[in-house]
Amino acid sequence: ARDNIDKAMRDDFNTCWAIEELLNLMSYMNRIFQKSLTKNYDLDKNQNEDLNYHYGCVMSVASYIENTLELFGLNLINEKNLTADSQTGLD
Repeated sequence: ARDNIDKAMRDDFNTCWAIEELLNLMSYMNRIFQKSLTKNYDLDKNQNEDLNYHYGCVMSVASYIENTLELFGLNLINEKNLTADSQTGLD
């Protein structure tokens, strides 16, 4: 995905292709994550350990997607709302 997005950005800033690659990446990550949630676990295996294993991957991909969208001028985290929510105690 990263290589394809890089090519799209070099191809006259082909945002349509880049966004499509981001959507494909999110879809892939969702399929992998859902598969890990629905597989049959052995009695000796702890499901939380498996989910924690995937946490780093999910956070890495989320960070990459957020940074890529910022290149297009899209900021998904509204700092004003985060500040207001932290002051009121809302999460």
